[in-house]
Amino acid sequence: MAEKLFQKLGYKIEVVPNGYEVLNWLQQQFYDVIFMDIQMPGLDGIEATEEIYHLWAESRPYIIAMTANAIERDRANCLAAGMDHYISKPVKVEALFQAIQLMEERRYRNS
Repeated sequence: MAEKLFQKLGYKIEVVPNGYEVLNWLQQQFYDVIFMDIQMPGLDGIEATEEIYHLWAESRPYIIAMTANAIERDRANCLAAGMDHYISKPVKVEALFQAIQLMEERRYRNS
């Protein structure tokens, strides 16, 4: 569902099956934002985020957690791993827009 929504809004997106693929794609090109699923096989979203933070530090993309785990502890774990924002599934369009707006505001402040 999220993929169709992004395409409808005019965004070019890549969908990968696991955290290892996220790292591979980031080695090939820069992305403005990563919507990171937390429960992926192999390298999960938390581990992938920690690796991104380690490898790319300040030049890393904005990372938004997307997870069905909607308890406060899960949110805290995502933010502690280095994610910038958190959206619970099922994704609500308003939450998605808010996350993108926060990313744009951060980019504007840092430029």
